[in-house]
Amino acid sequence: MVFEGDVNMKKYKNLVPLALIILMALAWYQLNNTAMAKENEYKNYIEEAERYEREGILTYAQKNYMSALKIKDTAEVRFKVADCIRGNDEREYMKYCQKILEDYPYNVEVYERLAKYYQEKKDFKSCFEILDIAKKRKLDSGTLNAVEKEIAYEYTFGYTTYDDVSAFIEGYCAVKKKDKFGFVNTSGKLVIDCNFKKVSSFCDGFAAVVDQEDMIYFIDTDGNKAIATSKDSGYTEFGMISDGVMTAVLNGKYIYLDKSFNKLFGDYDFATAMNKVAAVKNGSSWEIIDKDGKTVGNKKYEDVIIDENGYACRKNRLFVKDGGGYKMLDTAGNVVSDQVFEDARLFSSGTLAAVKINDRWGFVDQNGSIIIEPKYDEARSFSYGLAAVKIAGKWGFIDETGEIKINAEFYDAKDFTKEGSCFVNVGSTWQLLKLYRNLSSEG
Repeated sequence: MVFEGDVNMKKYKNLVPLALIILMALAWYQLNNTAMAKENEYKNYIEEAERYEREGILTYAQKNYMSALKIKDTAEVRFKVADCIRGNDEREYMKYCQKILEDYPYNVEVYERLAKYYQEKKDFKSCFEILDIAKKRKLDSGTLNAVEKEIAYEYTFGYTTYDDVSAFIEGYCAVKKKDKFGFVNTSGKLVIDCNFKKVSSFCDGFAAVVDQEDMIYFIDTDGNKAIATSKDSGYTEFGMISDGVMTAVLNGKYIYLDKSFNKLFGDYDFATAMNKVAAVKNGSSWEIIDKDGKTVGNKKYEDVIIDENGYACRKNRLFVKDGGGYKMLDTAGNVVSDQVFEDARLFSSGTLAAVKINDRWGFVDQNGSIIIEPKYDEARSFSYGLAAVKIAGKWGFIDETGEIKINAEFYDAKDFTKEGSCFVNVGSTWQLLKLYRNLSSEG
């Protein structure tokens, strides 16, 4: 027997799924209508914004773009807002782009916009900071590469000036203020005050100094007295500690000592710092010696090129005068090339050395082959990709293709450091020139 209640219950169960389907359809229809309405509203805002933008009414264009963003946030519309802001307030434009960068850190266009903005404003440090962030996030574009190339050699100056400077070695440079010497680092910071009458360059972590009481000893990179001998030792001068040995002057003669001031060898009229080999002079002739004081090559020379740090050998190469001019030697005393030079500069922290031929300066590699034809008034050897050259009485910098990267506008110039700094003479004083591309990492 089938009861009436059972029949009704069965009919009710069949109606439930149908009702759910109808409700879901109604909900979908309502959502779809709402979405379509929002999309139409979004399009209207965009159209109005673009119309105002074409008419140059940027304030109202910006308002409509902002209203569109409340419906749908995209980087594309953010950039539209940024363009409107820039037309009214460039500072706010930069701030807004920074906000886009925070919200869209992998959108390359925002890096392009910021890089171009900073380039136009000549804020090169900020420009390089943006380029560095893009690189860290592995973002690349033709625009970013072009900006980086265009500003690669833009520079600024340190505030402090000096009366004289040496060359950087081991990250330190001796500087002179009036009649006293101290040391700066590659950022231009004075790390050891100008309190000394005389100093050598830093090498192996120590520099020889003569203090105001005429005491001679070695200081460490913090300026502390580190190596000293007795007051009555008789030494009148110390040179750099290099390759574990130092030069010293005793009774008017140059000798070589170890760090404990034990004499190793020598009684020369002059001697250079040791760098695998050294050059020593007796009378009017020079010879090359090794770390044991033994003559290398069994030959005497008329002259030897010495750099301002006191070396006669850099990059395993020397320049010695023998007869008509200077020739390049290796550390065994062998002639590297038959090429003869009127003058030369030792290799520095680069692959090419400056040489003089027919009264003009050019550059050779370690085989003595001419890489950049002699055409400069004067030159220094390459250091970290750049070389100082003198053109029409002023100094500037070239790269290894011979292209001028920093215009010749200085009265003198030194070598570049790996940190992108070098001293240049701006008249009667020296200032530290610093490439912006290296400053973004300094903070």
